[in-house]
Amino acid sequence: MIDRRSRGVTPPWISIALILCFALACLWFAPRQNIWIDESTQLSGITLSPGALLQWLAGADTSRFGVPGDRMPPLGYLIDSAWWNGVSQSVTGLRLFHGALVVAALGLFAWVERTYLGGRWAVIGLIFLVVSPKTIQLAVELRAYPMLFAMACIQATLFLRMVAARTAPTTRLLVIFGLVCIATCFIHFFGVVATCAYFGALLLRFLRTSPARIVIAGVATMIPTLGLKPFVTGATALSNVPVIGTSPVQYVLQLFAGSAYLVLPVAGALFIAGCLVLLSLGVIGAAMRLAARRTEPVDHMVVVALLGVGATVLPHFFIHSFDTLKPSYSIWLLPVLALIMASGARYAARSGAGSGAGLNAKRGVWIRRGVQPSVAALALGAAISTAIFLLRADWYVHGPANAIATARQGLPADTPIVYVGADTYAYGYFPTVYLSQRRANQWLAQGGGVRRLPDGAVQPWSTLSGYANIVVVEIMPRRYSDLGQCLRGACPSFDRSPVQTEISATGSWREAAAARTFGYYDASITRMAASRR
Repeated sequence: MIDRRSRGVTPPWISIALILCFALACLWFAPRQNIWIDESTQLSGITLSPGALLQWLAGADTSRFGVPGDRMPPLGYLIDSAWWNGVSQSVTGLRLFHGALVVAALGLFAWVERTYLGGRWAVIGLIFLVVSPKTIQLAVELRAYPMLFAMACIQATLFLRMVAARTAPTTRLLVIFGLVCIATCFIHFFGVVATCAYFGALLLRFLRTSPARIVIAGVATMIPTLGLKPFVTGATALSNVPVIGTSPVQYVLQLFAGSAYLVLPVAGALFIAGCLVLLSLGVIGAAMRLAARRTEPVDHMVVVALLGVGATVLPHFFIHSFDTLKPSYSIWLLPVLALIMASGARYAARSGAGSGAGLNAKRGVWIRRGVQPSVAALALGAAISTAIFLLRADWYVHGPANAIATARQGLPADTPIVYVGADTYAYGYFPTVYLSQRRANQWLAQGGGVRRLPDGAVQPWSTLSGYANIVVVEIMPRRYSDLGQCLRGACPSFDRSPVQTEISATGSWREAAAARTFGYYDASITRMAASRR
């Protein structure tokens, strides 16, 4: 059942304005974002021919570019390759292409929310998605995640259309949904989780009328995903080192808010509290309508979310070669959660009116009064966090790749870059490998000397004495609390490693210029010039 009584209360232009503001935020952030380690892999892979790309993702010659291999299915790469080779070989242009996919998906989501929840509630789920540092960052990623989000919105649209019908879905609709699911699986492996969750919810919806039809459609959809086997094998070969994964509690919280929301803890607390209250109301409302046998299409999204979260959390206890609870893998759940929260707001607002909520009038009034503060907390926390994100965009970039490139400007191409920190050098090294097309002369300070990256032997500092300059890079990852401290005007100091003193002590170089780029990847970049002899 679709609530049409409140349709039109919230004008459509509000949704349009929100999406337009989101698009402008992407235009602002995209050129400021730095290339990340995984993006250096994506940007390298899309230069391959389709055949070579498939072999590379399946595990052939993964080190050919000097950047890490990838654990991804091929469709996202093929789409990016088509753009790169057919439209523009611009990193910012590719970011904006991804952003355009997300903007289009948000437009579809706004229409879906308005159709199935009514105009009065259409804006709440949209606020959760668009007034969001998390979604802005996601939109301009040079990875598969923007495409996964776009496909998730299409999946949600088709799913709601199917469960809204009184009879089993038509063959045509099931075929379209199946093709979308197959494409999602070939964009990201967790598309398989999304597909299974949706078909599981469909089966429960039509269990009494036509379960065989849903089972056949689900099996027919999963058969083509057997083609993922070589890519799974290639991914497994890259996943043989145990990792410290995200905890289930962290995973659930990070489905709603990333660390960008916690730079100002009050804003993060408001946002998360509002989300959790509305989500709880959405689940309660769905349960009440189920008990009264008056379920609505969005209620089935609760089943999708439960199945999806369950299928993601359980493997965490058995698989330790990669982090199954990495929040970006569950991007597909964002539109699902947004719809449930908007449904929760509608349920609460209708409770006090006694419109079949299943609660006594007094209790319903309290629920109705509580929804407005929850919506306000969500919107206020999101708005504050997004404002900080946009005003301090340089804090949230992936790393110091651009700053390293700036430090090298005007210097000979073979000027050595010396990284300090065996645990952190990769944040600068791999993006620079891509940006320089493997021509950068990069070293790592280690064992009282230096070694040529990626796998050279340790040599004395005098090995570099023939160069007029060296660029010393030290990267220190920061926590959201460090960014919050800087927001209050007291940025944490950068205690540079004794290695820089060691370099000066050799008598070969002196500090000529120094710069610091503060943010999640705090970096000290120092140009050392040869001492006069």
